[in-house]
Amino acid sequence: MTSKIVVNNIEPDAGIGTVSILGIATATNFKTGTTNVHNVGVEAAGINVLGADTPIGTGSTIYDDGGARFSGIVTATAFHGDGSSLTGVGASFGNSSINTSGIITATSFHGNGANLTGIGATGTIIQTIRKSLASNFSTSSTSFQDVTGLTQAITLSNANNKVIVTACLAMVGYGDRDRRPATALFHTNTSSSNQFTEMYAGEYHTGDSGSYSYGGHTHYVIDTPGSTSRTYKIGFKGLDGSTVLLYGKTGNTDMSYIVLQEISQ
Repeated sequence: MTSKIVVNNIEPDAGIGTVSILGIATATNFKTGTTNVHNVGVEAAGINVLGADTPIGTGSTIYDDGGARFSGIVTATAFHGDGSSLTGVGASFGNSSINTSGIITATSFHGNGANLTGIGATGTIIQTIRKSLASNFSTSSTSFQDVTGLTQAITLSNANNKVIVTACLAMVGYGDRDRRPATALFHTNTSSSNQFTEMYAGEYHTGDSGSYSYGGHTHYVIDTPGSTSRTYKIGFKGLDGSTVLLYGKTGNTDMSYIVLQEISQ
């Protein structure tokens, strides 16, 4: 005959500090204070483990050296401390800034890079600006006159960079050989020694009042501004006071224009 003893509560007698039961005690819940020992786990207000490393499941371990290693995803409202050794970190920064003295590597960059510096190898084109002459410009002056509508400024991303200046000009003068028009390329940062090049229109007809000279010429200069701001302009004149002409836009064709390209150094 099999018997069993059912005990609702075991308490030590007066003067006895412990109760010992030889054998196996089984229950769905053992409770003392704020700690519950369940058949599926331990629920406690605080756990203090003395000894070696503490594995938690198969994907995480808390080590006695203070480190914690996880093979899964760690989610928190904030992370603090030195993240210099982090790898594979992805985040959305919104309108925030990222400041780093190291190297940022990505498959592509998007957005406005006007204020970026130190980008690319020497000779990389950082920006290109093109300005065309909208309408014809004429003058009878024998000294260079600024061509209205053909002055263009550029703001460099780095004062050490260079500027390639290309000016393509269609100019014409009527009369004999001495009535050729001339153009020159200037920059406006200084009041003297600011002329780069000067060119005259080629001759096609000479010798009578109905003859003309015409030329499509190109000025090409590599400039070193030494600052982040530079303005370029075209000067135009005739040799003897006769009227000379610089062609502007004809239909959809830009006859005269200037191109500025910032080159990294």
